[in-house]
Amino acid sequence: MARTSLARLAVGLLILGGCDDQITEPNFEIASEPFSLGVALSTQTRLRVDAINGSVVVNGGSQSDSLSVAGVRQVGSRTSLEDAEMRLAGLQVDLQVQGDDVVVATLQPADTEGRNYIVDYEVTLPRSFQVVITSANGTIRVASIQSTVSVTHANGQIALADIVGSVDAGLANGGIVAGVTLPLDGTINLQIANGDIELSIPTTTSAQFSALVGNGDIVVSGVELQDPVRTNGSLSGTLGSGRGVITLGAGNGTITLRSSG
Repeated sequence: MARTSLARLAVGLLILGGCDDQITEPNFEIASEPFSLGVALSTQTRLRVDAINGSVVVNGGSQSDSLSVAGVRQVGSRTSLEDAEMRLAGLQVDLQVQGDDVVVATLQPADTEGRNYIVDYEVTLPRSFQVVITSANGTIRVASIQSTVSVTHANGQIALADIVGSVDAGLANGGIVAGVTLPLDGTINLQIANGDIELSIPTTTSAQFSALVGNGDIVVSGVELQDPVRTNGSLSGTLGSGRGVITLGAGNGTITLRSSG
């Protein structure tokens, strides 16, 4: 990936998150309310979360044919608690089944008028589900998924653990930590504008590897990279028989590739 591509990533993701209020701020009166939703599954195979502000936690530990969503809605107001409570009704969570997709979305006013609208999600679903998440501010955690995972995020942290499948994650500001088992012919693409990337993979991984940083370092630990080619700000080589593809890019930060054992 060229450095201009990393710049475009930063601009695009900052546009996604740039119009939202900060996720936390002092001197706010907070009104909050928990929620719990669920859906019985039939042919559905993919979760899509369209979040804005707040944490998104997805766990693939469910043994049932259902998907559950729980969490908290909250509104912060500089004016008064009464104002926050009154505006809470304007912050909703929408759950819909659309063909093979289960779609969870934050619904809030287009003009927040200086208030903070935050939804924290915790989703439990079958391990075989594909996961697609878009968000602006907060922490995203996805664990125990045996399928593809895609995350587009602006500000915060992306943490992926026990993922068996292809991964595509882009972040403007924060950090990405991922533990992935890559299938044969699978792909891992992790891109960040400002922050660090840490990817852990098994020593048996087979992939063509490339990493690029604008300002920072590229570190490889415990992984045998064959025929490495290192230049100022880039590193490439082959892992195993080179069946899959791993591409890592950071505008400003450190990229670390390490063994998960």
